[in-house]
Amino acid sequence: MANQYCMDNHLAAQATGLSESQAAIKIYEILDAWLLSPNTAPSPAQRRELAAIFLAANDYYSAQVQWLRLPVAERKIDANINQALFDQLNRDGKKPNENFEIGVMLAVRLGLERVYAIDDHTADRIQVFAEEGFGQAINEAWAQVVS
Repeated sequence: MANQYCMDNHLAAQATGLSESQAAIKIYEILDAWLLSPNTAPSPAQRRELAAIFLAANDYYSAQVQWLRLPVAERKIDANINQALFDQLNRDGKKPNENFEIGVMLAVRLGLERVYAIDDHTADRIQVFAEEGFGQAINEAWAQVVS
């Protein structure tokens, strides 16, 4: 279930060279720069770069917004988008869900740069990366709170 909502961002992190937190900071820097230049539209290359950074930041749906704001001919592999990221952004094999079908599509239609999910699942996969004993430590912490 977590795999359906919580995307694996390691390929984007490798492609961009950014950790999740570094990518999140970079997103704000880029969007702030765009806001300071309201008369200059981002180039397709800038949108592809931001899409890759959103993927590295584990913000899959905002990456989709950037991708879909590109003309179809500009949705391509380049220095920022490798084949793996291209496949993710094209939703190859992905099932429909409300985050994409409503959230992303509405953001694109309104000309927004990103989506803020209200049902955040980014912590759903934390156990995948946890060291042995993680579950036991969590249960012990909860036992202390409950007692």
